[in-house]
Amino acid sequence: MIGKLIEDISQFGRETSGGVTRLPFSKESYAAQKYLVDYMNNLGLNGQVDSYGTVWGHLEGKVKESIIISSHYDTVPNGGKYDGIVGIIVGLEVARYYVERNEKPYYSIDILAMNDEEGVRFSQGFLSSHGVCGLETDQLLEETRDINTGETLKNIITNGIHGDAGVISKERQLANVKRTIEVHVEQGTVLESADCPIGLVHSIVGLNYYYFTIKGEANHAGGTSMNSRKDALVTACKIISQIPEIAMKYPEAVATVGKLDVLPNAANVIPGEVNFSVDMRTCIDKDLKALGEDVERLVKIEVEKNPGITYEVTYGTIDNPAHMNEKMLKDLEAIVIEQGLKYLKLSSKAGHDSQILSDYFKSAMLFVPSKNGVSHSPLEYTDTKYIENAVKVLVKYVNKVE
Repeated sequence: MIGKLIEDISQFGRETSGGVTRLPFSKESYAAQKYLVDYMNNLGLNGQVDSYGTVWGHLEGKVKESIIISSHYDTVPNGGKYDGIVGIIVGLEVARYYVERNEKPYYSIDILAMNDEEGVRFSQGFLSSHGVCGLETDQLLEETRDINTGETLKNIITNGIHGDAGVISKERQLANVKRTIEVHVEQGTVLESADCPIGLVHSIVGLNYYYFTIKGEANHAGGTSMNSRKDALVTACKIISQIPEIAMKYPEAVATVGKLDVLPNAANVIPGEVNFSVDMRTCIDKDLKALGEDVERLVKIEVEKNPGITYEVTYGTIDNPAHMNEKMLKDLEAIVIEQGLKYLKLSSKAGHDSQILSDYFKSAMLFVPSKNGVSHSPLEYTDTKYIENAVKVLVKYVNKVE
């Protein structure tokens, strides 16, 4: 059943490459929503979709107190069919376990399929998790725009299939929710390298984005002598080449320059402006700020070495590291040991909805191995036996009386 669910949902946005493109509020996204709602309804979970594109299902337990099991169903362009969707399938399989046996788990279960976790269509991500936590406002929805068309998220929601009247109230849906669990593919090689079928995530990396503009002077590539140039790209290259060394000062940190724009980007013109991003991540709170300060200090020093070169910096939103609930992790660890599974405790180097939810609920995450650590790619793969392990662990967890 797990393999069939993965294949079925991957059809919504399947590319000729074998990858999947399912962006928020696209026709592929709406098709996936309908599939999930129908599947939930067939299990008796009363599937619904709110205006943010979050798909909700609910299984009543012996007590009203509820545990959210969630992950996301949107993808990056030409991504894989496991990222995000695995966690949703785990939730559905836990519910199916109890429904088919005509049993109730001790705790009620809310299965949430989150929308726009990836943040590739709009100027921010985590739309569903922000909505669940009551963080979305009309002003924020007006300010958030499609990065290609400029259309506001507010307009897209209002004109979408569900419109802006379908918001499921936090009070009605979440009054009894105390805890959240997210199962996700690791997107790294730690588990696979250690031959571990499951991982207990103790923290989620903090993210800090800086956007730099280096300004020089565009001029003729042939008529401008080497000692009189104000080449923005040369300065930018000197900066970028030193960023990995700076990041390595911090044991848990990584830093990436993933976007680079050169203007006017002509073969016979000296670059007059360069724009580049710096993505900085670490699970250590104090290091996140310090790394950003070190990078900006580097930019300032290199720019000052070159008369005629200036810089500007725009600070993106800083998402501080999120730390999972220790009691939940201990309980999950006990179940994993009981199941006889080898495991590791590790941090997540990628962002997840749980980092938002953990500010409002007790939260935990489980990782399952990614083959060769590949993710955000058509080559993404996780063996179904690892997903089945996560299902077995959560079947026990939602029935664990405290």
